[in-house]
Amino acid sequence: MMGPSRDDALLPAIAEVLRDAHISPRDVRAVACGSGPGSFTSLRIAASLAKGLASANGAALFAIPSLLLAAAVLNNKSGPYLLHADAMRGERYVVRVTIESDGEIVMSSPIRMTLDKVVAMAAREHAQLVAVGTVVGTRGCDAAAAGSATNTDNTAIVVQPHARNVVLLDSLFHTFGPVSLEAWEPDYGRLAEAQVKWETAHGRVLPAG
Repeated sequence: MMGPSRDDALLPAIAEVLRDAHISPRDVRAVACGSGPGSFTSLRIAASLAKGLASANGAALFAIPSLLLAAAVLNNKSGPYLLHADAMRGERYVVRVTIESDGEIVMSSPIRMTLDKVVAMAAREHAQLVAVGTVVGTRGCDAAAAGSATNTDNTAIVVQPHARNVVLLDSLFHTFGPVSLEAWEPDYGRLAEAQVKWETAHGRVLPAG
């Protein structure tokens, strides 16, 4: 955990992973980082850390869409899917994912919509709903989002984006990098909450710089 009055557990965890793998930071030749969309603060921390590690070691940085990392665990299960994750303010980040019979993953760009619209879209497109992380939403939609009427056994599919899923992406990996350490920024998916509150309070767009 990171934050005021909390111990930094992230860097020690990275050091432990490297130690368990019997490699030093100087041995790292590539760094993969979830590129979003997602929490502004979490993405900023992850991106800053990934850039720092890559820069210090002269390693390549690969920016992998977070929902694609989640879709990777569905590999070898061909068919259309609709992945959705919490976007706050009563909305979900949504991507269409098709897994071909050969394992190739095709993914659309993320969009935002309410959970009831996600459920309706899945029904229209005959796609299986997949919740990334904890399912949230309005009363009556949670069960449909988690279980999905399109699942023949009505079993909930809930997956997590995890760094280890990078190895499942195989041929798609180099589609997302290497990126420029100076120019790359995560895909936040929406403005930071602090900026929204500032602009609401002041009635104008927050000046850049």
